[in-house]
Amino acid sequence: MIIAPMTLDILGVESFTIGPMNSFFTIYEYHSIGEGFEINFFPMSLLAISVIAGLVYAIIKTGKPRNDAMTE
Repeated sequence: MIIAPMTLDILGVESFTIGPMNSFFTIYEYHSIGEGFEINFFPMSLLAISVIAGLVYAIIKTGKPRNDAMTE
């Protein structure tokens, strides 16, 4: 996790966010401040997004049951 902010600082990036800014779904924030940088990591939002994606996947894959029984 320490490689990302150091790389962004070397590249001169002032601000970087994964997810909508200032919302529950923000996963990662980076801000360059003066002679350093500030990072915020939000694991609960990552967990929430994973749960939502898992539920959507389960609903899609459940679908209609197929009758694969062999008929004689």
